[in-house]
Amino acid sequence: MTNIRIEIDADEVMRRLDPANVERAITAAGDSAAVHLEGQVKRTITAFTRTGRLRSTVNWRRSGARSWLIGTDVDYGLLVEEGSRPHEIRPRTKRALRWPTAGKTAAGLGRGSAGTAKGQGAFRFAKVVHHPGFRGHHYMRETFAREAGRVTRIFLDALRRALP
Repeated sequence: MTNIRIEIDADEVMRRLDPANVERAITAAGDSAAVHLEGQVKRTITAFTRTGRLRSTVNWRRSGARSWLIGTDVDYGLLVEEGSRPHEIRPRTKRALRWPTAGKTAAGLGRGSAGTAKGQGAFRFAKVVHHPGFRGHHYMRETFAREAGRVTRIFLDALRRALP
């Protein structure tokens, strides 16, 4: 799972102000910040996505008091974020790997519309593929770094509204 965690240590602020108002403000700000980051991560992913599956699985949830997770649970999310080292790819259940060629994308396989339909296009086969590695797109890290100021403003505005 690829995630961004937001945690707030507001104990000192809580001692000085009405705890109920501050807690409500922090919760509302955290929800707002999580919604904002979810949208920004999805916009960042749009630049390099083919099928939209990764983008469509990005969501947020509360993970405890003053803690929110923004992320995805698709199995390849971490690889897209962090990249991979050069490695070999071998078939797991078949005797060979297969992928479409001639400008076709794997996204359309078996669907008969956008990709290689039955009887059309060509395939490549191999017993092993030497993958050169991939730097990663860092869609979570870059989004959080870019939006850190906005997230801070969301929390500060919420706390200002909670002040007596």
